[in-house]
Amino acid sequence: MKLSLVRPSLPALSLLSALSIASAACSSTEETTITPPAQPAAEAPVETPASNVRKLVDGTAQPTSPVNLLTDPGFALVSRGASYVGFLAFEASSSSSYELETTVQSRSPAGFAGAVAIVSIAEPVIVLARVPGGQGPFRAQIWVSRSDAKGKPAPASDAKPVAASLTEESPDGNAFDLTPVPDATRTSAGRTWVLHRAEVTKPMPYGGFLVIETDGPTQLAAPEVTSGEVVVGAAVRSRPLASAPARSLRAHERAAIQRFRAIKPLLVPASSPALHTPKPFAL
Repeated sequence: MKLSLVRPSLPALSLLSALSIASAACSSTEETTITPPAQPAAEAPVETPASNVRKLVDGTAQPTSPVNLLTDPGFALVSRGASYVGFLAFEASSSSSYELETTVQSRSPAGFAGAVAIVSIAEPVIVLARVPGGQGPFRAQIWVSRSDAKGKPAPASDAKPVAASLTEESPDGNAFDLTPVPDATRTSAGRTWVLHRAEVTKPMPYGGFLVIETDGPTQLAAPEVTSGEVVVGAAVRSRPLASAPARSLRAHERAAIQRFRAIKPLLVPASSPALHTPKPFAL
C-alpha cells in the first residue's frame, strides 16, 4: 500500500487568501465607522437675581476704637437696669426714666460688633453716659439716624442733626457741641446715618458726660470718646478738627446730669468662697 501527500492546488490557496483579506477589510471598515455617543446638550446658564447676590464686608471685633473711654459703646447694658457704666435715658420734660430699645444691624456704623440704641417716641429724650476725666484733648463722636413715626428710615432730606454734646462732670460746668460731618454721611438699606463729631482741647480732670438729645424717633450707633493721652493700642482719630467752643449747660442737660449722679451704684455681693472650691472626684 502506497501513501501519497496531497498538496492543495494553487487555486485553493488563492481562494483562502482572498477570504482572509476580505475578512480583514470588513473588520477594518466596521471599526472606522463606529459612531461616538452623542454628547448631552449644554445647559443654559442660570441668571442670579441682583437681590440674591451676596456681598462680603469687613467686620470688626469692637464697634468703635479700642481706646474708647466709654465702657459700653455697643449698648449691651442698657436693658440691665440703672448703672454707672452704661447709657441711661430720661424724658426731657419730666426727667423720668426712659427704656432704650436695642437691635443689631450689620449695616449700621457699629457693624457686627455692637448694637444700635433706638428711641421710638416723638417726645424729647436725653441719652447720656459717663466719661472718665483727663487732660485731653478729647474727641467725641456718634452716628445718628432719623426714623419716621413707624420706625422706618426717614428720607435723607429729613436727616436733620440732633443735639449732642460732651459736657463736664459738674452741672455748672461747660458743654461742647458735636456737629455733623458732611462728608461722613453713610446710607445703607435706605437708612441715612450722619456722623456728629467734636474735639475738646479743654482739660476735664473730673470727667464728664456724652449727652444726646433726640426730638423724635432716632437710632444711635457707635458712640466714641477718645483722649490724646491714651497712646496704647490703635491710634485715635488723626484727622485735624477745630476745637469746639465752650458754652453753659442747658436746663435739660443739667437736669439729666443731676438725675444720673443721684442714682446709687448697684453693689453686687461677693460670692461665697465655697462656690469656687473644686469638688473632689473619684479616679
